[in-house]
Amino acid sequence: MSSKPRIVITGLGLTAPNGNSLGEFRANLLAGKARIAVIDVRHMGKHPAGVCDFDVTKWQKRKEIRNGTRVGSISIFCAREALGDSGLSWEKVDKSRVGVYLGITEHGNVETENEVHNLSQFGNDTKYWTHHHNPRTVANNPAGEVTMNMGITGPHYTIGAACAAGNAGLIQAAQMLQLGEVDRCRKVYAKYIEVMPFCVTAWCDFAGLERTVGETVRARSIFEVAVEQPQLDAPEVLWKAYIDFETEEREHAKVRALYERLLQRAGHVKVWIAFALFEASLAAEASSSSDAGAGAVAGAGVDRATEAALASRKVLASAYSALKSEGFKEERVLLLEAWRSIETALPPTVRDLAKPEGMMPRKIKARRMVTDESGQELGWEEYYDYVFPDDEKKVTGLKILENALKWKAAMGAGAGAGAGADADKVDDESSSSSSSSSLGKRKAEEELNIDDV
Repeated sequence: MSSKPRIVITGLGLTAPNGNSLGEFRANLLAGKARIAVIDVRHMGKHPAGVCDFDVTKWQKRKEIRNGTRVGSISIFCAREALGDSGLSWEKVDKSRVGVYLGITEHGNVETENEVHNLSQFGNDTKYWTHHHNPRTVANNPAGEVTMNMGITGPHYTIGAACAAGNAGLIQAAQMLQLGEVDRCRKVYAKYIEVMPFCVTAWCDFAGLERTVGETVRARSIFEVAVEQPQLDAPEVLWKAYIDFETEEREHAKVRALYERLLQRAGHVKVWIAFALFEASLAAEASSSSDAGAGAVAGAGVDRATEAALASRKVLASAYSALKSEGFKEERVLLLEAWRSIETALPPTVRDLAKPEGMMPRKIKARRMVTDESGQELGWEEYYDYVFPDDEKKVTGLKILENALKWKAAMGAGAGAGAGADADKVDDESSSSSSSSSLGKRKAEEELNIDDV
């Protein structure tokens, strides 16, 4: 006995010249009613033809009818009628596990002929060519119209096979059900990550599979499990894939939450910059929408752009404070350069270059003493450093040097005073102070001997 699952037809829907349901069609067929009508075909005159006459607005809104196609309307009507005939509770069905396999004889010729005729009414001026024509004539359009109307996110294909197209669609759908391709792929990926839980490629591909079949919630769950793995071969790749996924889904709040979680784990300057760029992109997007709008809509777009720009600056300011507290200078320079680039790219109405420009450091050349592991001085070396406007200049050797010089002057003035035990005391103090003076002078030289590059 075959182990393949049993497949049954649970409902039928149809529209034909002699009926819009199985019962009506059968009754008229047995009664010999063909319902052939004479229609006026443009450029060809009157001809007999079988015309499907059904209520197009039963399952479609008028806007959908205007933007769609005749074959799309027929397909939607039949699919909806078949669903109703099946008795299934459609609201309880997982739409990602529903597929559409639709057989047609041909498609697109009527849509093109109609568009050419409409264009001729405007002196063949191509600026009147509708942008709806391209999707109308795509080969997979009929199946696509059905999925959009019914909210189906599973596989959907339009199959052309002339008069055998109906049978071809049924056969293809049955084969896909028997193969269970998505379920089989899930088992493969599950085994893959079971054996190699550290492999970021496996996690990303698994999430990508779920997203391809419309399983957004499943994809998000896979990413969540992945980022919690104790060991990953390329964690930065995984986090970027997760953030890109939520960005493409336009889940802005989730994107922010992900960046904040990532910064708790690794506060790298590149993560801060990526976070700020994300917020800035929303400002540019809001500004573009305001340019396309007018009145109150445009005003709202400008407000959103300002809000997004402020959010980007808030991220950058937090990044600067965090990097400064860690004593990172090179990273702060990279951040400020990125800040300046972000402000430059922002819409002129919300741009503010003064802040990053005012925080840019001076690059200086300084000297420091080099020592070996035992502390032995090896000599002076020159190095480059950055002096930021908001950093306090900590020059600690000046006070020591100043006191040493004052003491030396005082000692010179009273060189002849004191004897005996007092002289010994002065000698001890002189030795100690000279040592302090020498150390203080060296420290001062080390910290003060700098030149602007």
